[in-house]
Amino acid sequence: MDRFAAVLKRDFIYILLLALIAGVFVSYHISDNSSDSDDTGQVVAEQQLDQQSLLEEKMRSGHINKSLSVFLLVMFAGAFLGILFLVIVLIKGFPKRKYYARSANSEDDVGGKAVLDHESAAPWTLWDVAKILIIFFTAYLAFSTLQGIATAVKKIPHEDINVQFAMILNMLFAEIVALFFLFRLIRINYDTSLDVFGLYPRNFMYHVMVGCMSYCMFLPFFFAVNYSTYKIAEVLGIELEPQQIFYLIADESNYTGHQYRVLILFIAFIGPVCEEIFFRGFLYRSLKKYIGAFGGLLISAVLFSLIHNNMMAFFPILGLGIMLGILVEKTGSLLPSIVMHIIVNSVSLALFFALTKQ
Repeated sequence: MDRFAAVLKRDFIYILLLALIAGVFVSYHISDNSSDSDDTGQVVAEQQLDQQSLLEEKMRSGHINKSLSVFLLVMFAGAFLGILFLVIVLIKGFPKRKYYARSANSEDDVGGKAVLDHESAAPWTLWDVAKILIIFFTAYLAFSTLQGIATAVKKIPHEDINVQFAMILNMLFAEIVALFFLFRLIRINYDTSLDVFGLYPRNFMYHVMVGCMSYCMFLPFFFAVNYSTYKIAEVLGIELEPQQIFYLIADESNYTGHQYRVLILFIAFIGPVCEEIFFRGFLYRSLKKYIGAFGGLLISAVLFSLIHNNMMAFFPILGLGIMLGILVEKTGSLLPSIVMHIIVNSVSLALFFALTKQ
């Protein structure tokens, strides 16, 4: 009880922000259900409907053109290569290397350099994870509010605002703020180096190679799970839809050239980097301290899959989350998982463009 009181006193601002976020969330859903006169909500709904219709039209008209044929051939070749890699890993084990730094939390010493102790428990707690999430949602609400004020001051009509891009931009700013506080917590509050956290430049090309190899090993699973999900949904009569993010990129004409480039950059690069730092670097290591590596891998992967909010992709993304967690566990570095995540998102985008090309 005394410990709870101490936390309450020390982190009162976070509890207050959490209450504020909950209040905004509840009031938003109440107003959304009780009134249909919200212009912003109508604009969002209309944009989503238009993008969904356009995407469905493109998917229906998609045909096996030359570029799509080459793309699928390369993917199947990568899957075959992944099976060979998987056999090698099962026979010889996962390739490992030692990681060194001038200072680390380990007493071991090899060649005059301290060996990084990636097996040590993370000093941060699940409450610290919750605080970073609170900061993220608070920053998102703050940027959304500022954006609304700027729109009102300039008297810009709602129909002239690209609401979808504005949401992406708010999320980008919120992720930057959350990462700033995450690194501050690691470095200042717990005096933990980014080396031990898993972010360091050594063995860069090795980690890139491991990330690429792991993507190939993931491809057979990806094909199998997607096919199984499709067949099960077909038997149960469930209509599967692509992830919402693909609706955002379905209509290039809805964005300026600059906006579209930012959107692609966010999906293919910025999003994967931020997600890996939070889910595999921060959340997984915190869960591992309480429930072990297996439980931490599973729960972090489930949460990672749930945030994508798509039934069709739930199990493939769950498998991806587990694979990314294994990479961090085996290498002690976030770089291989970041590389693999970037490849997954970039290839998905390329496949989408190839499939919807008319």
